[in-house]
Amino acid sequence: MHQIESMIGLTLARTSHCHRLRAAEALAAYDLHPGQELLLLQLFEAEGLMQSQFSARLGIEPPTISKSLHKLESAGLITRRVDAEDGRIVRIYLTDRGRALEADILDVWHTLEAQTLQGLTDVEQIVLRRLLLQIQHNLRAY
Repeated sequence: MHQIESMIGLTLARTSHCHRLRAAEALAAYDLHPGQELLLLQLFEAEGLMQSQFSARLGIEPPTISKSLHKLESAGLITRRVDAEDGRIVRIYLTDRGRALEADILDVWHTLEAQTLQGLTDVEQIVLRRLLLQIQHNLRAY
């Protein structure tokens, strides 16, 4: 076995890839790609976000947010409106079609969560979450 095969980083990369594949399969039924649903989930909780707020909340680069928002707008799931008090600000809102996906997207995430955590005890899930958050913190520190 090569040394890289025993590294945690490779296991994390493979795990992330598997998770993304499962998400892609489930989201395809709604003509969505992984990551787009994260933007919609933010809007289900709070409409009227600015593009920069998505980046801050999700830790995703602004160009990636912009591209995803454009695709969601083209699909008729979101709309952009100029702020009533400050014409320099553009806010993002769900369309009726976008809002109608809320239950389906939440169901996809609940199903994926159950698949991901299958066979883990409650304590193992808590420890896993804490360890993953620590790894995120470590990697963001550089």
